[in-house]
Amino acid sequence: MVDVFSRTSLYLETFCNGHSIGIATGFLYYHDPADLFLVTNWHVLSGRNYQTGQPMHLMGAIPDKLSVSYYSTKSLLLKKVEYDLVVNGVTKWFQNSAGQEVDIAALNVNGLNDAFIVNQIRQQDDMALKVALDVFVVGFPLGITGGAIRFGKEPALPPSPV
Repeated sequence: MVDVFSRTSLYLETFCNGHSIGIATGFLYYHDPADLFLVTNWHVLSGRNYQTGQPMHLMGAIPDKLSVSYYSTKSLLLKKVEYDLVVNGVTKWFQNSAGQEVDIAALNVNGLNDAFIVNQIRQQDDMALKVALDVFVVGFPLGITGGAIRFGKEPALPPSPV
């Protein structure tokens, strides 16, 4: 059985003028009942190093479109949608109020109503974190998907509180 939280991880691909320029991971989060956001890193949506502000792509390409692959709650099949990141020179995503130093960004994706949303899944009591418990980090590092299977890394929590 696949844990439902592993289905919340999104496979992201950024594009510039129709050319793929990067891959990443994200998740969906309801800010309130009316606002659904895709959350990922600032460097993913900006295409820039969060410390220097310089383009990360070797040719200086900056993302203008985002492809999002997600599991449908209705069919459990992988679906794909695309979002414009920039429209008429206006950035459509949001960054933290502290700026790029906080490497997090959000894109409003209202209407994506058949995806697994991280804060709509009820956490089971047996999933509560405890000292020295194994944890899994879910995502798509370096684009590894294994088809539609997510990569899981199993680090252990420290044996005592830090």
